[in-house]
Amino acid sequence: MNILMGKKTIGTIGLMGGVPSNHFEFTWSLANMIQYNNEYICTPGEIIHLDHADVSYHAAARNQLASRFLGDWLLMLDLDHAFQPDLLARMLLLVNQYKHFKDIDIGVLSALYHYRREPFLPVAYMWNDKKTGCQQMTDWESDSLLIEVDSAGAGCLLVKREIFHRIYEDLNEEPFSPKNGLSEDHSFFYRLSELGIQPYLAHKIQAAHLMTVPITTETHYRERFDVLSKAVDLENRH
Repeated sequence: MNILMGKKTIGTIGLMGGVPSNHFEFTWSLANMIQYNNEYICTPGEIIHLDHADVSYHAAARNQLASRFLGDWLLMLDLDHAFQPDLLARMLLLVNQYKHFKDIDIGVLSALYHYRREPFLPVAYMWNDKKTGCQQMTDWESDSLLIEVDSAGAGCLLVKREIFHRIYEDLNEEPFSPKNGLSEDHSFFYRLSELGIQPYLAHKIQAAHLMTVPITTETHYRERFDVLSKAVDLENRH
C-alpha cells in the first residue's frame, strides 16, 4: 500500500515520455480515461498515480517506470495510441473476474494493438522452437475474453507489482533490459517464460496505433480526383 497526500494509491499509469510531442488523439484519450477512472474505478480515498519516463530509449524508459511506480499495478502506455475511456477499467475487471471465478491469477495483461504498416498484423506472438525469436500470431479462434500468448508489445501493458518483484529478486535483472538479442518488450516476456509466468492478451480491448500520413497530390488527391471527375462526367452524359 502506498499513501500519497493522505490517500491510498491503487496503481500507476506510466507514460513513455522523453519525446518532444505526442498525438492529440492520445492526449484526449488519456484525459477521458483519467476522468473515467476517477468516477468508476477509484473509491473515496483512492487515487491512481500518473508518471512518465524522462528518457526516450525504450528499455531505459520502461525500466524507469517499473522501478518507481506506486500501488499494486503499472499500466504502461505508449504515446502513439488512442483508446476508449474505460480501457483500464475493462482490463482490471478481467483480472478480477478471472481471479474470482476461475482462480487464475493474471499478472501480465496486454491490450490488443496492430502494427502501423501493412498488413497491420496484431502485436501478439508465440516463441519459436528454440526461443530465439517470436512467431507472429495472425489470428485466433477464441470465445474467451483472454488468450494465452508468449509475448506482446508493451505499448498498452498492465503488470502487477509481484511480477516485477520476481524479476528483480529471482533473476536479479531489470525487467526490460535487452536480453539474448531481443527487443525490450520481448526481453520482458522472455523473463516471464524463465519464471514460468503466463501472460495474456485481452484481444477484445484495443489500443489503436496512431500514424501520421503525408497527404500529397500523388498519393491521395490525384487518384481520388480522377475518380470524382469520371463520376461527374458520367453524370453529365445522362
